[in-house]
Amino acid sequence: RPRVVPMSNGTLQLEWHEGPKSLELEFESPSSIRYLRWQPEQGVEEEDSFPVANVQIAVELIRWFLT
Repeated sequence: RPRVVPMSNGTLQLEWHEGPKSLELEFESPSSIRYLRWQPEQGVEEEDSFPVANVQIAVELIRWFLT
């Protein structure tokens, strides 16, 4: 289950952490989600944003974390 973290600017962030593997989704505006995907032993360090309407990207990120 993700941790729900209120940010100082009033937005919310969902965080998943399992050992060195992390996923963070920040709802930075009503139309945009910023994410951080991190797993250093696999060479994964990615940060970007995507439109809220593109639910498929969020699903893919969460699936990545869960596998």
